[in-house]
Amino acid sequence: MRALRAAAVALVLAGAVLGAPGAATATGIAGPACDFNGDGRSDLAVGVPGESVGTLDSAGAVNILYGSAGGVTATGNQLFHQDSAGVDGVAEAGDAFGSDTACGDFNGSGHDELAIGIPRATVAGNVAAGAVAVAFGSGLGLSLLTSQVVSQGTLGVEGALEAGDSLGYALGTGDFDGNGRADLAAAAPGEAEGGLAGSGAVNVLYGSVLRLLTVNDQIFTQNSTGIDGVASAYDRFGGGPGVSTGQYRIGYALKQRIWTLGDRLHIPPHLTRGLSRTCRVCRCVRNRRRGHGAC
Repeated sequence: MRALRAAAVALVLAGAVLGAPGAATATGIAGPACDFNGDGRSDLAVGVPGESVGTLDSAGAVNILYGSAGGVTATGNQLFHQDSAGVDGVAEAGDAFGSDTACGDFNGSGHDELAIGIPRATVAGNVAAGAVAVAFGSGLGLSLLTSQVVSQGTLGVEGALEAGDSLGYALGTGDFDGNGRADLAAAAPGEAEGGLAGSGAVNVLYGSVLRLLTVNDQIFTQNSTGIDGVASAYDRFGGGPGVSTGQYRIGYALKQRIWTLGDRLHIPPHLTRGLSRTCRVCRCVRNRRRGHGAC
């Protein structure tokens, strides 16, 4: 069974997570094959990762637009974010909720569910560890009453919960085990395989009669048995940003410049007088165990 699943997941590694036809891509738009209310018409989910929630900049949100006889309509549209009733967790500045989205019928109910990437979510103090939220479909559309949030800190999910993993940066769906229910692949491009920072990984969660299973799940890296290639630092297996992921709060004068070099954030010395060395040169969270989330 594991061998069959590994072969099926290869399609995700080569396609769905990277944006194969019919799958959500890193643009954060899920469609056109999403039918959240089961009326036979496609619906649309649009990620807004830079959306402010209250005073929280870039906490992120997702707009849901439903299909109708006249096409996509604003009637009955929905807006989800991490402070929406029913969603586990709380909205935080920089979470980027909605960075990517993907849909599939994870529980076989005849209504598609929506998976929402939150790659910069802080989980148990780990900045940008990342997570995935799932809203479940129904005859009335997507509902958060039974929503599910999964991270590498969720019991049973493989992979170590660490800062900078960015789980949920890219998402893909497919029926990998052929049981008639959709399954989810979620990229964690910042994962440190064998201590190799940013080498990357892909978690695979399988559908069930109720929700995505967090047992019997899988994790794949370029060092996984049977996977071609060799894991190296900053390969970003599964797709991902070519720069470090972190959260920084920096006050500096108008027209002054800061820059990154060698995975460090540099601030001109005359702007840092009186600050500790930690704040003068911030190690990015790509250095997973020593990263600083804010300056």
